[in-house]
Amino acid sequence: MAKPVEFRPSPQTIAQGSRERTEQRLGAAPVEHAEAVLNAYNLLQELHDTGTLDLLRGMLGAGDKIVEEISAMLVLPETIRGIRNLIVLSRIMASIDPEVLDRMAGVLPHAVEPVAEEKPPSMFSLLKRLFSADARRGLALGLTAAETLGKATHPQPK
Repeated sequence: MAKPVEFRPSPQTIAQGSRERTEQRLGAAPVEHAEAVLNAYNLLQELHDTGTLDLLRGMLGAGDKIVEEISAMLVLPETIRGIRNLIVLSRIMASIDPEVLDRMAGVLPHAVEPVAEEKPPSMFSLLKRLFSADARRGLALGLTAAETLGKATHPQPK
């Protein structure tokens, strides 16, 4: 009895079929992805208009030189300290309640505006303001901050 022959397409036949499918997909792509293609063209034009495309081409042309310069800068002690300080500052900012910071940002410009009075306030009016509850809160905050900074710069012996 005859044995069935297993059919295996040749690599050339597979490549031909794959190429035809790719050509069909490529022909349909502009219609299927018209919006994305238009957005890509707009992005490319904006990159060209702003000079960013030229900058990127220059960076690619410079190649390893840019990487070497950046690497040399990153190992400098002041760069390392700067990065560490940014990390610490970001942790400090993250610990502050945004509502408190927003209120402070809202009143701070008014607090530093120059007073439009012709003559300076009297000592009595300054003392009166000093004993107000809000002024005492502000002074307490300032003194707490000063005390904390003093402890941080000169740690107490254990």
